[in-house]
Amino acid sequence: MEVHDARRVREAAEVLAAAVAELDLGAMLPAAHRELVALGERIERTGRTVKSLAAAKVAESAAWMGDGDRSPEDWLARTTGTTRAEAAKELECGRHLQLAPEVAQAATAGELSLKQTEAIAGAAAADPAAAARLLDSAKDKGLRALQDECRATRTKADPDPEATRAKIHAQRSYRTWTDAEGTGHLHVSGPSDVIARMDNAVRHRCDRIFREARREGRRERTDAYAFDAAAELLTSQGDRTPVPVGADAKVIVRVDLPALLRGRPAGDETCEIAGLGPIPVSVVRSWMENAFLAAIVTKGTEITKVVHLGRKFTSEQRTALQWRDPICARKGCDNRLGLQYDHFEDWADTHTTRVDAGRRFCPPCHRLKTLGWTVSDPDVNGQCTFTPPAGARSAPPDGQAVVHQLAETAQAALRSRRGALARR
Repeated sequence: MEVHDARRVREAAEVLAAAVAELDLGAMLPAAHRELVALGERIERTGRTVKSLAAAKVAESAAWMGDGDRSPEDWLARTTGTTRAEAAKELECGRHLQLAPEVAQAATAGELSLKQTEAIAGAAAADPAAAARLLDSAKDKGLRALQDECRATRTKADPDPEATRAKIHAQRSYRTWTDAEGTGHLHVSGPSDVIARMDNAVRHRCDRIFREARREGRRERTDAYAFDAAAELLTSQGDRTPVPVGADAKVIVRVDLPALLRGRPAGDETCEIAGLGPIPVSVVRSWMENAFLAAIVTKGTEITKVVHLGRKFTSEQRTALQWRDPICARKGCDNRLGLQYDHFEDWADTHTTRVDAGRRFCPPCHRLKTLGWTVSDPDVNGQCTFTPPAGARSAPPDGQAVVHQLAETAQAALRSRRGALARR
């Protein structure tokens, strides 16, 4: 049955509002609270989808002009009480959903989160044949992996990547704002290759601040050190020492040799910055003479075959691992700073060091492995699951901060114990 007005939805909204108003959360059991969280998420997903689709239809008509707004984005921002940037993103999602009815149906049914919907709708609008594959990926992959797949799908479907980069460059922005709690925010957007160079400078300065803090006995979150690094670079004269070209201070690009020679990827070929996604081959060509670039020129996955007989990873292997593991390889951890190299194979047994037997973990996760947590083999997405030792209390599924705190506490206890033994 097709409905040609908003009456049924309006009635459903009124019934929902009345039902919520009658809830007594204090008298409910925790199991009921959990169910309400799931129901609230489903309602929010469905409501957000219908709002995006309807807003896109309003933007196509003259209905948004009735109150003197300058654009559909201004109308939606005023109507929904959000920012113009958020309104523009929602309108774009609505337009993409109109071009991808299969994705719109799944989103309306509450099967996709907002971030999943935005990613899949954009990719499916560019390549409609990819919709079913991406919807299947949403069931098994984490959000970051799904977004990477959607971004790669859009890039491969792009008929003119140079024009796309030029458009992104024209829309580059630098915005600051303060939230209700008084926390300041800075948002910079633009071509991913430029962002990569900015990030490279921040990460290099962050590593120095991290080492200084450890020497002084200070311990803070790695993203806090990254903030300090960015503040130094933006607000102080600082030293003018160029960013070095060592193994951990560079922009890593992986490009398939045929794509580099041709000037554009074809089929499943890749040209991307580790951790940030695809870029035009022309950008890589323009960087070829720059010292900050570390390019992994490959054919397929041949970098995994690099083997040498020493215990430490070679500079080439480290570069390969940096490209493959731009974030911590522990499933659920998104840490990108200070990643450490780990052997899955005991060198004493094999006397070889192979890229496909190595992973990169952040210091707290690496410490958990050292303290006896069992680490699974990497899954199809290259992520490892950590299981605590028998008798240890497992962290909640989203308890990355708790896991890190546990590792820090255990390490502090070990240091205290060693100090006590040394004083005897």
